[in-house]
Amino acid sequence: MLTADLIKDCFIAAGRAFTNKNLTIALLELFKEENEAALAALLDFSVSIADDYLTLGHEYSVFNEPTFKEKGGDVNRFPKWEQLGKSTQSTPLLLNLLAQYKIAMRGGIGGQLKYRDAIKDIVLRAVPPS
Repeated sequence: MLTADLIKDCFIAAGRAFTNKNLTIALLELFKEENEAALAALLDFSVSIADDYLTLGHEYSVFNEPTFKEKGGDVNRFPKWEQLGKSTQSTPLLLNLLAQYKIAMRGGIGGQLKYRDAIKDIVLRAVPPS
């Protein structure tokens, strides 16, 4: 879910329709050897979001979500909840954390690669306009 949401942001930047078919095309392209750095960054960002969200004491932790407490506080069941990440009413902290990582992917600070731009370019090459 996190990876799909991050790549969706790249689709929006590329002006391409985010469909299951287009997502599959882009992922297949990302898994090519020449795109290894972009794929690694995308997956690292996704894992970092999950890690931050599931870390007790982190500002944007699942343990601070109001709905987590309402749902019984079961860390094994909550990630399977159908409303996870769907709205600011269900998981505002997760969506806020995700938004921060999307900003970080735009990066480019200190000459670092702008991962969103790299993935956007891959999407532009792989996915035809609608």
